[in-house]
Amino acid sequence: MKFSKKLLALVLAVLCLFTCSLPVLATEEEGAAALTVTPSATTVAPGETFTVTVALVNNPGLWSLMFNMAIDATVFDVVSVDASVAPFAQIANAMFDASANTVKVNMYNNNAQTGEPQNVTIDGIVVVITLKALESAALTDYTLTAEVSAENTINAVPVKVAVADGSATITVKELASEITKADVSLGTDVTVNYYATLANGQTDAQMVFTMNEKTTTVDAVATETNGLYRFPFEKVAPQCMGDNIKAELKLGETVLDTYDGFSVRAYCDQVVAMDAATLGISEAKKAALNTLTADLLAYGAAAQTYRNYKTTTLANADFAVAASAYPGLSTDDWSIPTDGDSTEKYGFAGAGVYYNNINALYIMFTAEGYTDKNFALRVTNNDTGDVLLYKLSELQEPTDEIPYYTFLGDGISALNFDTFYIFELCTVNALGRVSTVLQTAYYSVNTYACNMQNKTGENGELTAMALLARATYNYGAAAEAYAAAV
Repeated sequence: MKFSKKLLALVLAVLCLFTCSLPVLATEEEGAAALTVTPSATTVAPGETFTVTVALVNNPGLWSLMFNMAIDATVFDVVSVDASVAPFAQIANAMFDASANTVKVNMYNNNAQTGEPQNVTIDGIVVVITLKALESAALTDYTLTAEVSAENTINAVPVKVAVADGSATITVKELASEITKADVSLGTDVTVNYYATLANGQTDAQMVFTMNEKTTTVDAVATETNGLYRFPFEKVAPQCMGDNIKAELKLGETVLDTYDGFSVRAYCDQVVAMDAATLGISEAKKAALNTLTADLLAYGAAAQTYRNYKTTTLANADFAVAASAYPGLSTDDWSIPTDGDSTEKYGFAGAGVYYNNINALYIMFTAEGYTDKNFALRVTNNDTGDVLLYKLSELQEPTDEIPYYTFLGDGISALNFDTFYIFELCTVNALGRVSTVLQTAYYSVNTYACNMQNKTGENGELTAMALLARATYNYGAAAEAYAAAV
């Protein structure tokens, strides 16, 4: 199926492996109000563009906040200053004063009806500053500080409020070929993305991944950041979310850099340990992210149990966040009866979900005495309306083991587990166009979860397949909730 599917635009967060870009708070008092300064990269090359995000944390209630950030004009160009980001977009203003080489930010919150000063108590990003390191910049460390104006940082009483300055160190140096960070993205599969800077003359470097003694070589994909390349390790099977990945950055036979000791589980551990302000998302989005990571790992653990794979070290063992409780699905919602009756010559014989490094639907049917000239399977995505017609020769033909024609679709994103696909057995005319629909079936990933959710074994307990089906549903629901959270 070549449907245009929604992609879970979920690079959950970008975490550095060696160069950590977490903010530095200029305060020793835990829980004190402060600004955080978080660069998109802590090491940049001459000519490279990067962002610096300034956020407010532990806000005790402010009417006015003012701070400046001095920019060394011999080192950085200011490309842009953006205060139109949530959650302070309506009350924050920012500008670059070229005469003073300073970014100036102020925020005032007045009641919309009365115009009176009113405290704002939320945390979040205040401004995003885009900088470019000059080609002539000296190769050394530089500190960027968001310096709070104590006189102009007050609450609605009005009383001055102490908010600590924030700072971060940026190192300007020539690019070296090295792995800098990694993240996980969820789409029609689980992908672990590794990022590396590549020195001049080494842009043909490849990443060699090793998992469970199997190696995969991947070419570089350029990113929007100068000199930074992405190497995607795709289709991590759910039962392998706790397995170690070794990454080697190589140019020919020469190993330029190595990182050993990363996994989907390790990434989830790091993400849940970070707070919303550090990630640059709302508390509601962070809560949804925590649930998604927990349900993702629970799905992986259920796949391990189903496949009897490393069951003594489940992917979600001792995870910091509990997985969602399974709500139970109604057959009225998810099990739609087939339209049309089977005959001795044709009829649907079964359907299900293919579980491997993707989730895909399969459907089986009989078509005795038919050929490509007079029979086809029509598949329609009920959400998008996309329609594809398959000849019998384009499907897996019957065998002694599986005596049915079998259709296996493409991977389906977790966001689309609730999408129904309409399967129609059709006769076609001499032009290959549908003339008669003989039988119609409706199916989705959630249909399978609904049909399997209460299957028990001889011991009366839920089967491993039932538990996997339940975990699959929860993973899809958590993905949708994360995508919808603001």
